[in-house]
Amino acid sequence: MIAAVILTAMQTAAPPPPVTEEEILVVAGKMRSIEVDIKAPKRSGIVTLERCRVTKPSGYAELDAIPCGVAQQCVAEKLTSRKALTACVEQRSNDRLDAVLTAWRAASGVAR
Repeated sequence: MIAAVILTAMQTAAPPPPVTEEEILVVAGKMRSIEVDIKAPKRSGIVTLERCRVTKPSGYAELDAIPCGVAQQCVAEKLTSRKALTACVEQRSNDRLDAVLTAWRAASGVAR
């Protein structure tokens, strides 16, 4: 039983951060291709977040969590259109993804 739990934990563990510039560039491409399904109806003129799920993950749970987390933050600003929500989610997600890439480069000593 314990072996099954350990095996499951090992299978679901996130891959380690990339360490070379080439690895970082590959992951950066995957990050930019994450696809998200957001259901955000308007209620009383304000966009609400009913559902958010990643439909095409990058393979890195830390990165895949960014768009839906950001969507929750954007909705909290009481946006009045889905277009504004999309723009907010895209901008903030890209900013967070860029910050992750910068942190990975700094941790691995890769300069850019």
